[in-house]
Amino acid sequence: MLVADTSLGGLEMVSKHSPDVVLLDLAMPGGIRGEAVIARISRDVPVIVITGVDNAEVARDALASGAFDFVMKPFTLRRVRQVVEAAIAKGCDSATGSR
Repeated sequence: MLVADTSLGGLEMVSKHSPDVVLLDLAMPGGIRGEAVIARISRDVPVIVITGVDNAEVARDALASGAFDFVMKPFTLRRVRQVVEAAIAKGCDSATGSR
């Protein structure tokens, strides 16, 4: 598991380490909006958005930007595990079969 403190740090980690899945907090500092981060990495890695903002528009924007799924805070570890497993399984089912 890798942890980034900023959106730019997260983008750098994704490019260097090719993770199986990314958990992204939309409120993460770093100068790049969450939707832009999703758009930059979701082609290569499933992105699961984590947020405390209870707003259907935020969820819709995240999914439209390419997020795999959306998890609201507070969340249970069981819920996060289910979403992560689904994202990894979908990656394994990709055309390349390499994930």
